Amino acid sequence: MPAAPYAGRIPCAHCGRTLLAAGEERDSVRCACGRESRIFRFHPFRQAPPVSAVPSAGSPCAFHAGNQASAACGRCGSFLCTLCATPIQGKTYCTACFGRLKDAATTGLGNRFPRPHAMALGLSLAALLFCGWPAPIALPLAAWQWIKAYRTRHEILEREGSVAPTLIAAPIVALLSLGALTAMLVSLLLK
Repeated sequence: MPAAPYAGRIPCAHCGRTLLAAGEERDSVRCACGRESRIFRFHPFRQAPPVSAVPSAGSPCAFHAGNQASAACGRCGSFLCTLCATPIQGKTYCTACFGRLKDAATTGLGNRFPRPHAMALGLSLAALLFCGWPAPIALPLAAWQWIKAYRTRHEILEREGSVAPTLIAAPIVALLSLGALTAMLVSLLLK
């Protein structure tokens, strides 16, 4: 399939002057600035229109033929029953696609610290127990992990049970640790 002639102008990469007028076709062009430019033509690939995968009434599950489909996989489009559907971050995936996404770490589930609420509590406890040199390092890290956990609490709730006790305990322990560190510094300064 031959390429249709380009309808716009092609500027020189060095000076910005127009190299080819609309409808002209050449493989290389010398600009008025003296530089030669090669022109590559390609067919841009088109994005397929999104397929609306909404199961109709009576559609069977792709994995359990006896069950009625209630959702469609957001990756492959398979119809899923309530047993197969895995809701993550506002989308529903089948178990196979969820496994692939988890392995590829594209859903945010494969990050280094998948439980930021637990990290926040652990860092706060470490700062409280080892009041001294770890606290100035552990407390900002605990605050960062707590903010991260608070922002992603809905996704964490889908994977785990309740995160509210940890989200409440982490800042309380961090404040206790900060108070203990302040008291220790004040006592050292008053001596």
